[in-house]
Amino acid sequence: MKVGVSRQKLADEGLDLETLEQSLIARMVATTPSIQKMDLSLELGDPRIPMVFVQEELAATRVLDPACVETIHRELGEAVALGLPAGHQLVAVPLKTAFESDALTMNRHLYERAEAEDRLTPGMFLLQQGKLMGRIATADPRSSKPDFIKLSQAAHPASGTGTMEDKDALWTALFGLPEWYFPVFPEGPIYPFLSTINGKRWAFAFTEPSHLDFFLKEQSLQAADGRSFLTMPVDGARQWIAENGDEGKIFGVHFNFGCPGWFAPYKNVEVIYQHLF
Repeated sequence: MKVGVSRQKLADEGLDLETLEQSLIARMVATTPSIQKMDLSLELGDPRIPMVFVQEELAATRVLDPACVETIHRELGEAVALGLPAGHQLVAVPLKTAFESDALTMNRHLYERAEAEDRLTPGMFLLQQGKLMGRIATADPRSSKPDFIKLSQAAHPASGTGTMEDKDALWTALFGLPEWYFPVFPEGPIYPFLSTINGKRWAFAFTEPSHLDFFLKEQSLQAADGRSFLTMPVDGARQWIAENGDEGKIFGVHFNFGCPGWFAPYKNVEVIYQHLF
């Protein structure tokens, strides 16, 4: 629920919008932004992706802070794609990178997170030569993305069981994705996170970053060096599941664990794929 405050209400309190704005800007400029500069890449061998990330109470207002904007341009160049996924977060990458590479999945990831939480804006903006030039026009990925919460609830309702058609729809959407997200162990070699539940070893795969983020927080899997997950193309993920199951390393896979999710013994993943395709 969003609550608005009218100018009249502010006037009744002896305040006006302009005064509040000036006070906010003065407060923001008086503090030093906590800027993180990172190089990201999805997998070994990918080109490094430069990024500037600000996370603090006033992060979204830093677009008005000349010092912060100067740092962004110094690190990323004069044309920057700027995301404000939350009032306390600002994310920036070179404009060219935002369209050429999926390493940050800037567009899709921000849309998903904005839907999952109370976010400021899921879109991207063009920051050029110190000025916000406007909104970057991109296709809205929400228009074609499956709703895995609704699909899983239909296939596996809290009471009873879903129809075969509901289950087929869920797995068809799952196999139709370009990739699955796997959380990794926070220390040691990068390897999909495994956990024992009721005496059986499970892997965990996620359909989108918002569901993955929830799991990472719940399991305290955010690593200090920033690595938290890896992605696998669906065909490669199926092969990895089959090989690790045959070797006795896993019993099965939980998909979107706790979001709500569903699970299957490792052999069933391939059986269901062959059934559908």
